[in-house]
Parts: sequence; structure tokens; C-alpha cells
Amino acid sequence: MGVGTSVKRLDAIQKVTGSAKYVEDLIPLDALHMKVVHSTIANGLVTAIDTTEAERMPGVELIITCFDVPDVEFVTAGHPLSLDPAHADTRDKLILAKRVLYYGDDVAAVIADTPLNAQLAAEKVKVSYETYAPMLTPEASVGADNVMHAFRPTNELARTDFSISPEGDVSWYTGTFSTDEKIAGREDLCGEHYAVPAVHACHLENNTCFAYMDGRRMVVYSCNQVPHTLRRNIAEAIGMPLGDVRVVKPFLGGGFGNKQDTMYEPLVALASQRLGGRCVAITLSREETFVNTRTRHGFDMTIAAAADEAGDLTHRGIRINSNGGSYAAHTHAVAAYAVTSNFQTYKASAVQIGESSTVYTNLPSAAAMRGYGIPQLNFAMESQMEDIARRNGWDPIDFRLQNINEAGFVDPFDKFTVRTCGLRECVEQGRRLCDWDRKRKEYDAFNKTSPNLKKGLGMALFSYKIAQKKPLRIVTLTRRDLEALLCAAAGRLAQVRTDIFHLCGVLSHGLLGGFQHIVAVIRHGLADGAGLGLGSGDDLGR
Repeated sequence: MGVGTSVKRLDAIQKVTGSAKYVEDLIPLDALHMKVVHSTIANGLVTAIDTTEAERMPGVELIITCFDVPDVEFVTAGHPLSLDPAHADTRDKLILAKRVLYYGDDVAAVIADTPLNAQLAAEKVKVSYETYAPMLTPEASVGADNVMHAFRPTNELARTDFSISPEGDVSWYTGTFSTDEKIAGREDLCGEHYAVPAVHACHLENNTCFAYMDGRRMVVYSCNQVPHTLRRNIAEAIGMPLGDVRVVKPFLGGGFGNKQDTMYEPLVALASQRLGGRCVAITLSREETFVNTRTRHGFDMTIAAAADEAGDLTHRGIRINSNGGSYAAHTHAVAAYAVTSNFQTYKASAVQIGESSTVYTNLPSAAAMRGYGIPQLNFAMESQMEDIARRNGWDPIDFRLQNINEAGFVDPFDKFTVRTCGLRECVEQGRRLCDWDRKRKEYDAFNKTSPNLKKGLGMALFSYKIAQKKPLRIVTLTRRDLEALLCAAAGRLAQVRTDIFHLCGVLSHGLLGGFQHIVAVIRHGLADGAGLGLGSGDDLGR
């Protein structure tokens, strides 16, 4: 087995035949069922909750309100734990919310013997609010009187601002929130505006989880993509030792990044605790999955670029204002990744400027989704490159190829050197395969004589930065060596990051033979004191 060899997926037969079991398939028959009471305002404060009528409904076992949960804010992002406080994820989420931050926020939960009884009882819960004006855009939220999270009094979560010298040196600074067309106030960086709205991943499987006590241990089944970090977040939220929480990730019905975040797992675990360890399950409706999980960030982008008469780019700049929604989730990481990536595909001879902001608003929270900010950025960057080419009468392919970074480019942020780059060859091959030159001439002639029907031919480039700064050393391991390594790593789950991720990546691509069954165990995500559940930011579980 190796690169270039066809390998049968370990889960292929189960998924094709329909025998694969997803979380909802595994809910025990005697499980209790939870329905969440969602807020009917977008911004405000819960002042009172009346559960009297709901408690009298058939089958109700427990009602938990926002006044009954631990006053412990926890992280929801699916990132490995950072030991550097400057790069730690944001703790801003309670299990249930007294301070309502979006329409549909979680304010109470009803647990009953059937999903229907839980739903009917949830409809009887009466919630009173103090209502504030909703803030739906970054510009409406920054500096508003209604502060969403006390530790961010301006509602701006974080910023990343920098300039890049012609020599490739980065200078960091702290800018101010702006929607002005002039990036960093510079006359030579007067940009064009592009906007990309929030979208949802629309994975086939609605978010589902259930929890029960097994002795002193809390066992949680979840469709989360990263059970390792989910385990840590649950333990923190409900106040249990990490070693007493076990997370099991069965087959995943699509994730696309949306399921990296901790969602309702702490809530079902808390309910199980209070019900003596009984199993409590929640399966979101499609509407709840849209509203109460995670979206892709909406970006408002101002992007500028200038080229000289020869077609060489000189100045380049971008400002990204990212709509983070109600909770930090993946914090500012998505916008920061996008703003830095703007300067990796194309070069420029003069100073380049990047500014970005992520802002809390009264919308559902945004987090990871397929490309981590790059699809939004790429739409603006490539649209602008196309516009520059058209305005100057340049062939769009020739203009791009004249300005791409190639082998030898040093990333200004991470300082890795691009050793090989096939971008030019890829574009030129595409040019030949689509017969670009002939069709461009043919379509241009056709469009001049056709008033209504038009023909077009387009192209765009896409880049996504992934790199191993240090050379990856391939070592020969016996099965016993690998099992010892994984068991050792499991004892310090919070610190396991690069080494194990890279090792599993090598193994799963077949560079080291004979360990498929171990990789399968990891992929199925058993995260407890006896196993290692790394999870994934990709979509291999779909």
C-alpha cells in the first residue's frame, strides 16, 4: 500500500449498504428526550421564566432554566488547547443564556419521556424579557450602547492589522473599525466593496447527541467532528474532571466544519447529572440546525489593488469586517486567516496593507465552514483581478500569471519558503484544455453582434495555506511502537497537537503500511482515558 494505490475505504460497505449507525440510530430505547426553549427576541435579558404549566404536562421529568445552570462560561470552538493565553479561544458561552444574544438563543430546556411530550411542554414555558434593539451588522454593533459581552465593551471581538514592506517584512499595528473606502486612510488604497452573506453547511444529519452516567463517568455520544476538544469543553462546562468524561463519535452525517463546535452536549450531560445518570437525548430539527448551530462568517470586504502600465501589481490592500454573530466560537481566527491569505497568491512591488475585524452581532454564531474564510476572500480578490484585467484590456490569464507568487516565495507571516509550486503549469494546462484563446476571440466577436444573448469564459485562482515549517521525518514504527505512542498521547490529551495529527495524516494516506485498523479507531473518535479521539476538521466522516 502506498501513494498511487487504490485503497478501499474502511467504512465504504457500511455506508453504501445503509448499515452504518449514526448518533440518532444509537439513542437507547429508554432515553429521555430534550426540547430547548428558544428566545423570541434577538437582544435582551431574561427577567423571569414561568414553568408552572409546563411542569404539569404529561411525561415531564425535568425543566432546566437559564437561572439553574452553572455560572461558568466555556469555549465552544473545536481547536486544540493553546497554552499561550494570547491565542486561547474565548470563553463566552453559558449552557443556557440569561443574556439573550440572538433570536432563538437557548433559555430553558424540557426533558420528558418522548420527543412529542417534551415539545408540547416546552411550548408551555413562559419567558419574560427586557428587550433591546437588535444589532445585525458590524457597523451597527461597534460602539453601540448595548454591550453583548462585558469583556468586549465595544462589541468588537478582535482585530488583525498589518503592513508588509516590499522586502516582505510585516509590521503589526492596531487599527480602528471602519467602513471607509480608503484602507488604513490611504489615498493610494481606495478600494471596492464586496459582500458575502452568512450561509449554512446544510449537512444531511441534524445535530444530535445524548448523554448518560456509567458509574462516576459521563458518557456522551455526539456527531461532533472533534471529540477530543469536545470532551474538554464538556468537562469544563459541567464541572467534572476531564478523566470522568468519555465522548464517543459514531459515523458523521456531514460536518463541513459546522460540527467542530460544542453545541448541546454540555446541556444533555447536565440534565443526565440531575436525573441520576439517566440517558438524555436531543435531536435538533432542521430549523434548529440552521439557527442554533453554526454558519459561515459573513464578510464585508473593501479591497484595493493597482497595476502599472506593464501589468505588474504595485499596491495591494484589504479590509475585512467579519460578522461573528452572538458568540465567539472560532473567535477571530477565520478573519485573520483570510486577511493574511490575501497576500499569498499575488505579489506586489510596494507596501501592502491588511486590516480585519470580527464583531459580535445579534445573529447566529459563525465558525468554521469549508475553507475557513478563504472562499469569501477569494470571491473579492479574484473579482478584482478580473476587473483590473478587463479595464485595461489584458487577458485575465496573462495578467494573473504575470503576478502570481511562485517557487521561492517566502510567506511573510509564517516565514516558510514555497519549495515547489505548480500553479503556473496548472493554469496553462487549463488554458489548453478549455481552448481559452480561440474561444475568447470567438465569444468577443459573437457578443459584439448579439444584443441579447452573450457568451463568456472565465477563470479564477484559489489558494489555501497549509504548511509544515519543519521537515517531516518519516520513521519506521512497529505496531507496538505506534500503540505505545498513542496510549502515551492519550494521557495528555489536552496537549496532543501537531505530532499526532501529522502521524495520523501520514498513516491514513498509506505512507506507512499495516496500521489501517489503528487509524480506523482514531477516525471513529473514542475520546476517554483509554483511547485517543482526535477528530477532524475535514469532511471524511460524511
